Parts: sequence; C-alpha cells; structure tokens
Amino acid sequence: MGVMTMSNKDDPFKGLDKWLEQFLDDPFTSMTDEYTFHVELFETYEAYIIEADLPGYHPKQIAIKHSEDSIVIQAYTNEKPSEKQSIRKRSIILPFLLHDKIIHAVYDQDVLVITIKKEGKIDRNSSDIIIS
Repeated sequence: MGVMTMSNKDDPFKGLDKWLEQFLDDPFTSMTDEYTFHVELFETYEAYIIEADLPGYHPKQIAIKHSEDSIVIQAYTNEKPSEKQSIRKRSIILPFLLHDKIIHAVYDQDVLVITIKKEGKIDRNSSDIIIS
C-alpha cells in the first residue's frame, strides 16, 4: 500500500513559501514599516505568526480585524476610536482564507502576536479578533 499525500489542489497553504519570500524581500514593506509599524511573519509547524511592534500602546488602543484573506491591525492614540485622533494602520494580505481559521492575539511588552493555527476550524460571528 502506498503513502497517501495531499495533492497541490487540496493544500490550502500552497504557495505560502513563495509569498513569504516575496513579502520579506519587498522594499515597499520596509518603507511601510517606517510609516506605520514594523511587522514580521513566521511559520512554525503548527501556526503562522504575525508580530507587530507597537511600543507605548495599551491593548484597548489596538483593534484587529480579519477579512477573507487579510489581517488589519489598527493602533489608536486613545482607547476609544474617534475622528480626531491619529491611527496607525497596517494590512497584511495572506495567501489563504481566514474565515474559519483559529486566530489568537496577545499583546505583551509592546509586541502584538497574532497566531493563525494551521489545523482546526472555528465558526466566527465577527471579524474582530480579541486581544487576550
């Protein structure tokens, strides 16, 4: 009996290595880091990890949302969003869909860590990601 392998069309993360390489080599990413905040992407065996450097913020000043294939991080100068405050915003487009992925966020020592699990699914009623 042969070994079962997943075909490329069944692999939801196909092309991730190429995308990650392009993201890290993109000079626009470095320029965006200077005007918004620095973001790094990592892959482990179990998850994809986004780290955002947000020094001087309180977790209540940070909002995270997801759409079909992107994570949006917003950092506000006040705890409640208003039109008269400064907002630093960064969108990270991913090469896979997020609608049923398990996503966790933690803010500690000025670094926001967003973990997107490779395995497991969740039914989500909101696009908001809560910081724990």
